[in-house]
Amino acid sequence: MKRTWIACALLTLVVAAPTAAAQQGSIVASGTGTVELAPDQASLTLAVETAASAADAAAADNAELVHQVRAALTAAGVAASDISTAHYNIRTNWRRQDGDRVADGYVAISTLRVEVRDIDAVGGAIDAALTGGANRVDGVQFRSSRADEARREAVALAVADAMGTANAMAAAAGGQLDTLIELTTEGLSRPVMEMQPMAAQRSFNAPAPTPIRPGALTVTARVIGRWSYSDS
Repeated sequence: MKRTWIACALLTLVVAAPTAAAQQGSIVASGTGTVELAPDQASLTLAVETAASAADAAAADNAELVHQVRAALTAAGVAASDISTAHYNIRTNWRRQDGDRVADGYVAISTLRVEVRDIDAVGGAIDAALTGGANRVDGVQFRSSRADEARREAVALAVADAMGTANAMAAAAGGQLDTLIELTTEGLSRPVMEMQPMAAQRSFNAPAPTPIRPGALTVTARVIGRWSYSDS
């Protein structure tokens, strides 16, 4: 509705101009293009958390668990180069005693970033990490290796949509579309899907792996174009 109003206002000014020559003006139209694609890669964010009365003990326990998690992931088919440390922290653990906040040992937390190149292997990678000693899965992010290609497809569809609208507007006003004056894009949507964090509560005696079935990713592009308009 907004797009039609802008174009009509421009056309009204042109048609009303008092001259016998062919009138020139411009038409502005926007277009949207959407492409759906299946995710084929994922990034896992895993946490390994340990607690002890001394900071060095918490750190040592954490290092051992992280080593076990890395080994479990590589045994499950994840490349060692696809496992990286995203964050590391050792902090004092606090508790309430008689209304006061008192120190109660130390907590060490390692956060690992794991790239999974096969979407069908995501559930198995999660199971391997939790079996190896990870305490939490803080997030799963899905993406596609075709993201750049999909962006270009979405932009092309958006341009075609804008041109179709502009041509229809020109024809309805009794004229025709001429030269493209300007064509711009607005922000593209990011083709990434996030899953909420999950707790490490799965029973590892269960025969079925963690089910991971991501939906389609959507890439949307929007363009705005300006064309010269002639009423003859």
